[in-house]
Amino acid sequence: MTSTDNDIELDRIFEEAMIARDAGDFEKAKFLCLDIIAKLGDTDRRFLAVTHCQLGWIHYQVGELPHAEHHYRLSVHYAPKAELASLGLFHAYVKQDRWREAMEEAIRYLCLRDSAEYRSVFEFEGFGDDFEGPVADLLAEALRLLAEWRQRN
Repeated sequence: MTSTDNDIELDRIFEEAMIARDAGDFEKAKFLCLDIIAKLGDTDRRFLAVTHCQLGWIHYQVGELPHAEHHYRLSVHYAPKAELASLGLFHAYVKQDRWREAMEEAIRYLCLRDSAEYRSVFEFEGFGDDFEGPVADLLAEALRLLAEWRQRN
C-alpha cells in the first residue's frame, strides 16, 4: 500500500469513527480511533493530535475521566497550540476537581495564544470567587495573560 493509499484508508477509518461517535456507538468509535493511532505510529503529529482529541472527548462523554485526560494530554503533546485539546484537558481536570492542574494547563496555552473560550470561562461573573491560595494565584495569572492578549489585539 502506498503512502497515499494509507492516508485514504486512515481518513476512511476516521470518518467511520466519527459516524459511530455521532451515533452514540462510543465503543466502536474508540476501537477505530485506537486502530488509527496504532497504524500511524509517530508519523503524522496532526492526525495523532486530532485522533487523541476525539478519544478524549469520547471518554469524557462516558465518564471515563482518567482516559479522557490521558488522550487530551497526548493531543496537547502533539499539537500544543490546539485550543480544543487544551480546553478538553482543562475540563477533564476540572471534572476531577483538580483545579490547580486545570489552571496550569490554561496558563500553558495562554502563554502561546489568545483564547476566546478561556476568556469566556474565566471572565464569567463569579468564576473563581471561591478559589484560594495557589489556585487563586493561577487564575490571576490567567487573567493577566488574557489582558495582555487583549492589549496586543
